[in-house]
Amino acid sequence: MRGFIRLDYAWLLGAGRLHVDTLARQLGLTLGIDDLIADAVRLGFDRGSAIEGMHWCVGRLAVHTGLLAVVQFRMAHLAELLEAIRRFGQHPALPQLYTSPERYRTSPSKHWITQVNQLQTVLFHRGQIPQEPRKQMPTYLVRPSLSRTMQAVIERLTVKTDVGGVARYENDYYFQVEKTDLDKVPGNPWVLSTLSLASWYANQAKDESDLRKAIEVLTWACDRALRSGVLPEQVDPYSGKPLSVAPLTWSHAAYVHGVHAVVDRMNALAGAGG
Repeated sequence: MRGFIRLDYAWLLGAGRLHVDTLARQLGLTLGIDDLIADAVRLGFDRGSAIEGMHWCVGRLAVHTGLLAVVQFRMAHLAELLEAIRRFGQHPALPQLYTSPERYRTSPSKHWITQVNQLQTVLFHRGQIPQEPRKQMPTYLVRPSLSRTMQAVIERLTVKTDVGGVARYENDYYFQVEKTDLDKVPGNPWVLSTLSLASWYANQAKDESDLRKAIEVLTWACDRALRSGVLPEQVDPYSGKPLSVAPLTWSHAAYVHGVHAVVDRMNALAGAGG
């Protein structure tokens, strides 16, 4: 990590799990992986796959090239890694690691190429490299559909009273308060359903002002908590009083997830000069 030695890709691909980012942090180095993950999620990639993919790619690129900042990566570096993945299929030690070249090509090789393409997509949208992958990732292509889904949730499931919040689904019968005016109150506002918007707004934020919507949702949840800080499952759409179970683990977990989404995006925007 200090530039005294650089490892070839054959070793890095055969080594299995690496913890390059952990080592870098211990040395006081910041590779920029967290910002990449936040950008990937904003583009529509699944957070879990983004975390795995960015750590896998950036760690190996950094150790091989000696470049310790993501902003230094260029298309040539990604192309070299992709070529190394393809060449590794003919390595004499391959059968000891993956049984056969056929198994390598259908499992780890395909997965690694997918991860490099994910990184290439993010760097392209940052304006850092000139081209996207020729074949887009399924998780990337699904983003417009997901946007429409979330917009439908907002339009059709938002509770249109002073209490606000988001219902679980239309005409939700569970502890149902309003049974007539379903356009106004499609169902009782659930804390879990409402807090899902906090993570969505945070992941889509392009600047700190965009984060206000996410923070407003978190504030809504705080306002619906009991004096003890306990969050209920759902609340009355007119009075805001808690209904059903309190506390509910899902509600608290959704709040923690929303806070992390806001903080992660805020740190990513600050690191990018946003």
